Amino acid sequence: MFRRQVVTSPVASSAPKGAWSTPKVASGGATTESPVTTTSDSNSKDDSDEEDDHFQDAVDMDEYSTYAPPSPNERRRTPSFLSGGSARLSKKQIAQLKADATDEKILEDIVEVEASLEMFLNSQFRDAEASLIPKYGRSLYFTEGVALLRTLRAVMTFDPDDMSLALESLSYAAEKERVAYFGMLSGAANAVTGSKDPNYLNGMTRVQKHAELVYAECSCMQSLLTLISNTNLVNFVKEGMQLRSAFAIIKAAFKFLETIYEEEGVDGYSNHFIDEHFTSGVIMNAGLFTLVLSFLPTKIIKVFELMGFQGDRDVALDRLSTAAEWPFTPSIFVTGNLKSKFKTCFPAPPHKTGTSGGLRKSFAEIILFAYHIILASLNPLPDCNLPLAGDNLAKCLERRDRSFIFRAMRARMLETEAKPAEAEAEYKVVISLQRDYQQLYHACLWDMGLCQMAQRKWSAAYEGYTVLYSESKWTRAVYRYVQACTLYSQTKEDPRVTEMMKEVPGLLKKIAGISVPIEKFVSRKSRKFLSQGNRLLFPAYEILYFFHGLVMMSKETLSLVVQETTLVLKDLADLKSSTTTTTTTTTSNESLPYSTYYDDVCLALFIRAVAEREMGFPTVNTLSEIKNQVLMGRAYNSMLTIPSSTTTATTTTTTTKKQASGTTTKGPLPSAEAVSYLNDSITSFKKLIAESQKIELDHWMLLFGRYELGSLYLRVGEFDLARKEFDAAQNKGVAEGEGSEVQGVKKASLENMLQVRCHNALLKLKALEETSKMIP
Repeated sequence: MFRRQVVTSPVASSAPKGAWSTPKVASGGATTESPVTTTSDSNSKDDSDEEDDHFQDAVDMDEYSTYAPPSPNERRRTPSFLSGGSARLSKKQIAQLKADATDEKILEDIVEVEASLEMFLNSQFRDAEASLIPKYGRSLYFTEGVALLRTLRAVMTFDPDDMSLALESLSYAAEKERVAYFGMLSGAANAVTGSKDPNYLNGMTRVQKHAELVYAECSCMQSLLTLISNTNLVNFVKEGMQLRSAFAIIKAAFKFLETIYEEEGVDGYSNHFIDEHFTSGVIMNAGLFTLVLSFLPTKIIKVFELMGFQGDRDVALDRLSTAAEWPFTPSIFVTGNLKSKFKTCFPAPPHKTGTSGGLRKSFAEIILFAYHIILASLNPLPDCNLPLAGDNLAKCLERRDRSFIFRAMRARMLETEAKPAEAEAEYKVVISLQRDYQQLYHACLWDMGLCQMAQRKWSAAYEGYTVLYSESKWTRAVYRYVQACTLYSQTKEDPRVTEMMKEVPGLLKKIAGISVPIEKFVSRKSRKFLSQGNRLLFPAYEILYFFHGLVMMSKETLSLVVQETTLVLKDLADLKSSTTTTTTTTTSNESLPYSTYYDDVCLALFIRAVAEREMGFPTVNTLSEIKNQVLMGRAYNSMLTIPSSTTTATTTTTTTKKQASGTTTKGPLPSAEAVSYLNDSITSFKKLIAESQKIELDHWMLLFGRYELGSLYLRVGEFDLARKEFDAAQNKGVAEGEGSEVQGVKKASLENMLQVRCHNALLKLKALEETSKMIP
């Protein structure tokens, strides 16, 4: 339930009535109040009357589960055999485990674990863990299931007790279970070499094959959790070797299955005691390893390939799609390359022993949803397919309509489709479904706040970020800054804004000794606010851009943004024209109203240009199949007016693009209004680039402005111009061959973020270019 509270801090103590928070769920499952000091409202009413208007549809999680995880004290009283402690297994215990570990028994256990998995996927997290606890330490998959849930909790909370318990559980599942089934750790010998002969799996029982897979999975989770909790050099080397050893097992198991399929076909699986749970696990893990590596720069991937890893994204997506039972079409890098070594993944066994289609199938689906819905909305990926993800997400929700995970994915998909109001409503439902992991609730609250900001619902967003600042420790500097921006957007005279901005620099933190770039950015902006006499231009729109909030705005809101920025630009021009010679001057003796005048001009141009581009060619249209994007780009290109290739805004020469000889759009032409918005966007970006030479502080706008202009050119099929802009963005804002009219910046905020975007944009450019050549 959402309880009203007044936080007694220098800023929040003056918050208006209606500021809201939630009771915290302690690690032991008991409900506690927020750690901030609170005072009761003199006009308090019953809880039922205090339900916040923004969450009137929320329901209490107690309806769905009755199991509360053990408290830290209870955990410490748990016998080491059940808690995952360090006590060694006795010979009697090992003998009992081996006696229970028959091929028939493990399949029976998997059916029970599938039922627990359904509870987990249907938001019954506590009930899922409760159903696994009775056989924890006595069954392979029950033990891994408990370890996985504890790992999830540890990653979400970063609580030392949760971290310790998760590491102990993973160690128990990875090592002791394997000792019990094999009598030795067969993975230790290959830790240095990082390789295994696939034939070592020959002759193993079904249980032993699954034990190998569980060992590899738990070793990976254990290593990653250790690196998160302790980043010293010794751990880095040790856990790196452990990851390599685990990958060697997955790689050998994949090769083993591939050989069986090539030599014996699908009938060969039964001859080697192979079921769909084992194949889905091997294929999913092999795909996940490859997908993660595929995001690294090409030079780094080549180094990893020498160590036995693989970083081909087509291979990764093919394997994950096979595990999830999704269709997959290779990219142009495969179909258009006669030298490609791409090999389609082998299928799963036709005979099913369980009800899920493979114990890891749902996890493979979640990874694919994250790729096509979340990652694709953050970076211009060449092989994303939002319609495909939407179709499969709808099928998942038909079976699990109360799933926190899948409904959160649907909410994120609505964000990507520029439907923030619908996304906000979906997040309210999502929040009502889950309270076991407060950090998951906070993640949804963050995204819902972005949806509210994208609708210019500043008051609702302010309340949400107030809760995050009070309860979440992820990035309090950003929470405080966004809180101040949303309050500033309501009223610029509120004294709380100034107090919040003063707090931001002191809230910065370091991870492994390194400052968080976005926190450094908001710290600079807060200092700029104070140095300018408590004033910033469009701070909410600016921070919203970096979190991809501008592209999720509806067309109606974007139209308001265009009108607002245009009006501000007119006011700034009038202000400059009325400036006397006694005002601040630049090195070129140009009279300015204030030193950061062109920072404001360029920010207004930047926001207007992005809004105009989204009005003409929404980002959601770039997330369909690559062929459709090419045809849509041609349709726009045939009607678009591209300014001269020079970067100055004073150039008046324009060129109307004609349809390329021998090509066709094969699709409906865009409206004249959409084309007009794109032309206006290009003009705004060009003017921004010209005026950016006079920026005093916010040099990031030149780099990101060139990137966003390149993104526009990429959408409409102007590949050479797009490449020029992406290269300029990566080269301090200057493109090859440009004269002295454009000077590069020495240093700008968030350059690493920009480099990642440009890297993926160039990959997508190559894919679109190659696809275009193959379409008549």
